[in-house]
Amino acid sequence: GTHLEVDNFRGWNSHWILEAGDFVIQDGEILNKKFGFQEVFNWRLVNDMPFYFFRKGQRVGISYNEQFLSLYYHDVVHGMCCGYAANNPRVINNTVSFFGQRDGVWYYVVVEFN
Repeated sequence: GTHLEVDNFRGWNSHWILEAGDFVIQDGEILNKKFGFQEVFNWRLVNDMPFYFFRKGQRVGISYNEQFLSLYYHDVVHGMCCGYAANNPRVINNTVSFFGQRDGVWYYVVVEFN
């Protein structure tokens, strides 16, 4: 049969979050299906609010506190292994940093949430 490996399972503010492959399920609802995303990744808490990246069509966007921000990229480095994992998105306190590519140019992006 087909299966997805569970990447993370956690609780937050009486909700539960399950990450499996490129899917995120919150309280039994698949966010990919709810919002029409092909991929959802790096779900984290920033300032005790949900943060994640999503791919919709040719763009990778950002969601914070259940809002979709106007930042977009064509690609975001994620899911890398071993030494390359240093390039994966990082969350430190209220800051998210990542490598994003837009129009053929790679950027190191730091987003601070207050």
